[in-house]
Amino acid sequence: MKTSSITMIINYAGLQLPVHKSPTAEDITPLKPIVDMLGLIWQDQRSKIMSSDFYRNHLGIFEQPRTNNQVGLSLPVDRDNPTYLPEVFIRIDRIASYFMTINPERVRANGNISGADYLQQKITEWADALHDYESMGFAVNLNHHKHQSAINRQRKEFAQMIAIKNKTPDQSDRSALNQIIGQMADELDIKYQQELLN
Repeated sequence: MKTSSITMIINYAGLQLPVHKSPTAEDITPLKPIVDMLGLIWQDQRSKIMSSDFYRNHLGIFEQPRTNNQVGLSLPVDRDNPTYLPEVFIRIDRIASYFMTINPERVRANGNISGADYLQQKITEWADALHDYESMGFAVNLNHHKHQSAINRQRKEFAQMIAIKNKTPDQSDRSALNQIIGQMADELDIKYQQELLN
């Protein structure tokens, strides 16, 4: 069985990951880019995951023979051949579970300090959320709430800046405000045509 074509791209921990549909209609993504981001040795991580029935089942691991993109043919499956390494996919909703199998100290020892710090922070955040869920029946992502509040505040400031510019009669002042509005729009990823704002 094969995965479907890419259905979307998601951003996860600074990575842009392609999302495919597995034959059982689950959202999956290649595991190797995630391992590479952490600076770990792919063969070791692959072996850890594939040698454990628990990991394979829990993480929803799916293997697919690699394709020769030039001719569009699948490479032959030969599990007795040590060079055969099909592409390994993981369920999107189990990436956090995979991260929890990694020791941040190991990532740090491999020289990836920022990756180790990120991983350690996320594992602590998830442990706190799981505790809240188990003890209170729900968990709240305060980081998400703070991020959304900051975006909403920035959008309000953006709208206020446009209103100020519209009330400014002096053309040179309006041009200066246009530059500020353009920078704000870029930061907020708002698409607009500057020539329409004069």
